[in-house]
Amino acid sequence: MSQNPITAKRTLQRAEFRKLTRTVLENDGFIEVDSPTLVRWPTLEPHLDPLEVICEDGPGYLTSSPELGLKKILGTDLQRIYEISHSFRSHERGKWHSREFMMLEWYEKNCKLQGLIERCSHFLSFLLPNLKQERWTVSDWMTSCGIPELSGAAMRKRLAAQGVQNTDHMSEDEAFFRLFLPTEAQLEQRDIVFLYHYPKSQCSYARVSGPWALRVEVYIRGIEIGNGFEEETRADSLMSQLQLEQKERRQLNKPALGIDHDFVMALDSEEAPISGIAIGWDRLFAVWSEASSLLEASPFLPSPLTSPHG
Repeated sequence: MSQNPITAKRTLQRAEFRKLTRTVLENDGFIEVDSPTLVRWPTLEPHLDPLEVICEDGPGYLTSSPELGLKKILGTDLQRIYEISHSFRSHERGKWHSREFMMLEWYEKNCKLQGLIERCSHFLSFLLPNLKQERWTVSDWMTSCGIPELSGAAMRKRLAAQGVQNTDHMSEDEAFFRLFLPTEAQLEQRDIVFLYHYPKSQCSYARVSGPWALRVEVYIRGIEIGNGFEEETRADSLMSQLQLEQKERRQLNKPALGIDHDFVMALDSEEAPISGIAIGWDRLFAVWSEASSLLEASPFLPSPLTSPHG
């Protein structure tokens, strides 16, 4: 278990980039806040594995992102908040992953998905002014890659025609990702790409409108940089999603973990739209500093193994 080499140059660059990050957000009226890193109830996303901490009063977890804590803070009278936080995830693989990393998240009231995309576009234009930006709906992007139908049946039929086995019982999410991942090679040839309106089966904590989840993912030269939602705030909808995630974790033979009821209720009374985004700050810094991997950009423990998708 070797530590990434620390250099004065990289340390100074990270300090400068942190100042730039804060400058653009605070110029737009965002307030920097602090949320807990050690929590009793972490996020339940089935494919994320939180790091457990042994405490004298029972197990705790290091947060995989500050999302739950920030949404509780947003439930107060604040309108625009952000945090640059240490985050932790186990079993991460690839040159753009590490167990510990810095996550930038911001949340804004009275902001719909398109407003979030505009905000993020402005943010990236400030930091990376020479990179071209593109915006695609996921449907249009997949059509441009020769995959015009995104219904579950159509995706499973296409995969079966490609020789993939056991597609009859494949989930829509798995079918989508099997088709989407090969298109990432085309994203590597482009500067900044916003992909938005994902199939509703991938809503997570995003609102749903018709067949689409109101979420956006941001790629820079093929590197996934950010994942944003027009947030689902209704307690009953969030509870249903969290219970589904518990069920999926059990199916994967993972601990179901407990539900953070304070998070569920934090924004239930909000009537105005709320949007937010999580950005891999180390990855964004790597692009800004022209590093070729997190190993060059981050002082944290590197991922032990690589993955074919990086």
